[in-house]
Amino acid sequence: DFSHNAVSGAAPDLDSCSELRDLRLSHNHFAGDVPSSLGQFTQLRTIDLSNNGLVGSLVELLSHVASAAEAAADEAAADAAATPLSGLATPTEGDVLYNTFPFNNFGASNRGPAKGALWKKVQRTMMPMLAAQAASKAKERRAFGDIQLIDLSRNKLVGDLPPSIGLCSRLCSLLLAKNALHGVIPVEIAQCVDLVDLDLSGNRFRDKLPPVLFHKCRKLQHISLHGNSFNGPIPPQIGECDQLLVLNLDNNQLSGHIPETLGLCNKLQHVNLSKNRLSGPLPESFGRCRDLRYLSAHSNNLSGELPPSLSQCVELEQLALYKNKLAGTLPQSIHRCDKLQILLLSDNQLEGGLVGVDHCVHLRQLDISKNLLTGELPELGDCPELETLQLANNQLTGGIPRSFGKLAKLARLHLQENLLEGEIPPELGDCAELRELRLSSNKLEGDIPSALGRCSNLVTLALDSNAFRSSIPQALGSCLQLEVLHLASAAIIGEIPIELVKCTALREINLAQNALRGELPELGEWEKVEKLVLTGNKLSGQLPSSIGNCSELQILSLESNNFNGDLPPTLGQCAALQELRLSQNRFGGSIPVQLGACGALRVLQLDSNIMAGGGAGKGG
Repeated sequence: DFSHNAVSGAAPDLDSCSELRDLRLSHNHFAGDVPSSLGQFTQLRTIDLSNNGLVGSLVELLSHVASAAEAAADEAAADAAATPLSGLATPTEGDVLYNTFPFNNFGASNRGPAKGALWKKVQRTMMPMLAAQAASKAKERRAFGDIQLIDLSRNKLVGDLPPSIGLCSRLCSLLLAKNALHGVIPVEIAQCVDLVDLDLSGNRFRDKLPPVLFHKCRKLQHISLHGNSFNGPIPPQIGECDQLLVLNLDNNQLSGHIPETLGLCNKLQHVNLSKNRLSGPLPESFGRCRDLRYLSAHSNNLSGELPPSLSQCVELEQLALYKNKLAGTLPQSIHRCDKLQILLLSDNQLEGGLVGVDHCVHLRQLDISKNLLTGELPELGDCPELETLQLANNQLTGGIPRSFGKLAKLARLHLQENLLEGEIPPELGDCAELRELRLSSNKLEGDIPSALGRCSNLVTLALDSNAFRSSIPQALGSCLQLEVLHLASAAIIGEIPIELVKCTALREINLAQNALRGELPELGEWEKVEKLVLTGNKLSGQLPSSIGNCSELQILSLESNNFNGDLPPTLGQCAALQELRLSQNRFGGSIPVQLGACGALRVLQLDSNIMAGGGAGKGG
């Protein structure tokens, strides 16, 4: 066992280890070909070469293993050929032709006089051939029969999975993940009836899944075939694997319906069918899987309603069905899944309200955005573990519950594109972990609460397209992590608070189409700002020369304001500037020649000012 040692170079020469049974060289940095010395190990049971950089093909590997017992097999075959054939039943001509006669009944007492000539012919011409064939089969069985584990995952193996894998009759684990294997799964793999773990993920396998695999290998507990190019339906025979615990078929091209028989695998704990082309409804039979903890079938074409039987999966922790065509309502019985932690149903056509969700007190992520939900937001104050709440792009009405302030771990609150009204509850300021607050495109009004300044981890604040009639709270200057501030078309009044300059992490500022007045604060601290949009306000005064410190600035839009004075030459220091929109103001003087240094500038709009012209070298 040389695993986890960071050994590099070629795989070691172990020719002298003739009695080796377990070979474990995983998690090193071995490179080069699969070692041919595998041919020396006549009793090999375990091959674990995973997490290295080995190259070659499985055909080569298995040929090395096959040669391991060749000498012993030859000796056994020779003994078999020398064994008298008395005690065997008389074969027919068809038996001889197709090699199907029953050896155990081929006895001398059954040989009649009429068949004596045939028997002599068999003894003289066929038996040497049959003995050689038996010797060959014995050699194969001897070579592969003792192997129980093959783990070659995370290497650089190429080629097919050879049919000879079926000769590993005692194989329990076949782990070949993350190589460059291709082709189809050979039907001979079904001869590995003791197979428990099958992982072919992250390769280039294609075509249909062989039904015989699931029909014969009924001891399978873990099936991971994700990240390949399998197509066609999921075979209904998968329901015969009644010991199955984990099924990963995601990231393929599987089509058709999810078989109802999958529910017969009632020990299932983990099912991932996401990113395929599956259609039809989610099977009712999933309700039989009482131990199911993880179910993901997102990014498919599933339709129909969510089966109420899902509420019988009382151990369910994660349900991800987003990006489908599911319709109907969220089952009220969802509250029975009281261990549910992650519920992701966005990008569907779900209707109705969010009844029962508030009883899932262990929720950490709830995302049902981009649906057709109606009604009011549920009280979720009793879900203390909630980190992400995304209900955007629905038709939800009413106000934002004050109980949201109890969500001490809440990091993302996305409620944009709804019909919410009322004020933003100041209790949201108690959400100390809040990083993203998106409430755009609603009917919210009143003041933007200063309490939001207590959200010291806030990165994104998007409140645009509302009807606040509020000033920008000075307290936002305490949000030192703030990167995105969107307050456009939100009836914002007053001045831009100088405290906002403290937010030196700002990248995007959009305060367009409001009623802001006064002068711009000094901008020199906003060195990371990329987009500054103040269009359609009543701002006045000069553009500060400190604008030159905004070295990352790409878009500067100040149209339709009352700015005046000369353009500062320091604008030429904004080397990343792409769009400069200053039309409909009262800028005077001339266009500074320093703008010619802005090599990325592609839009320059200076119309409707009182400038004298000049030579900036750019037009737009």
